Amino acid sequence: MMKMICLIATAMLGVTTHAEVGMQARATTPMRDPYLPPVARQAKLASATTGDALHAQVMAKLQRQFMAADMVGSGTITAEQSKRGGMGFVAEHFKEIDVAGRGSVSFEQVRRYLQQHAPR
Repeated sequence: MMKMICLIATAMLGVTTHAEVGMQARATTPMRDPYLPPVARQAKLASATTGDALHAQVMAKLQRQFMAADMVGSGTITAEQSKRGGMGFVAEHFKEIDVAGRGSVSFEQVRRYLQQHAPR
């Protein structure tokens, strides 16, 4: 009876027993794969790309999209091809990019437009 009263009093006061401490420690300790070497357990975060390197990555991706949208391989795309190729910005600004009014634009024209309209 005395043990029961002590347990109830302990629970009401918020005092933890040794068994509870052990359970809390197990609950907060992450599971580890025993077959994974310790070096590989901590994920390494890649540093954020900035500046010229970021610009180069964006332009390379844009050029890949442009080449994929150029189904004929002519080096130019039409407004419809830019829409189908997922190049929404180019499709929305197609008339502004196509200053000659030919109905198609080259990657160089897109690059030049972006450079002229980049936020300062």
